[in-house]
Amino acid sequence: TVPLTYSSGLKGDPNDGFVGDMANGPGLGVYHGPIYKLAKTYAGNKVSDLTGNSISAVYEQLEKGNPVWVITTANFTPVDNMQTWKTPNGTIDITYSEHSVAVTGYDEKYVYLNDPYGYKNRKTDRTSFEKAWEQMGSQAIVIQK
Repeated sequence: TVPLTYSSGLKGDPNDGFVGDMANGPGLGVYHGPIYKLAKTYAGNKVSDLTGNSISAVYEQLEKGNPVWVITTANFTPVDNMQTWKTPNGTIDITYSEHSVAVTGYDEKYVYLNDPYGYKNRKTDRTSFEKAWEQMGSQAIVIQK
């Protein structure tokens, strides 16, 4: 974890760890890099970082039966509340609407997600989801079987 706000006034960087207090709040989230490193300690070479690839890389993994962890937005649609934060590593674009889910399936119209807000195989609009995922940097991690 890293602080939401440092004593210097700089903000936490989700590329370094979970920003804020995960248990008691306020907390924001974490990006793919720290999750990839953590997953490697448990799953070794079975872990792949798909970040920066097209959505087809995510769908290819789903077709192989591998759920894919992604960064998206809380409503699975693009947001207009992005902010630029000054962090110890420089500036980043971020939103308090950041959210992470495991993508479990897809079809022509929908993407299905295991959402930690209490939903298993939650159905969401595919086009909106893809746009939100791209807005958040096309971040994705998979542990292959």
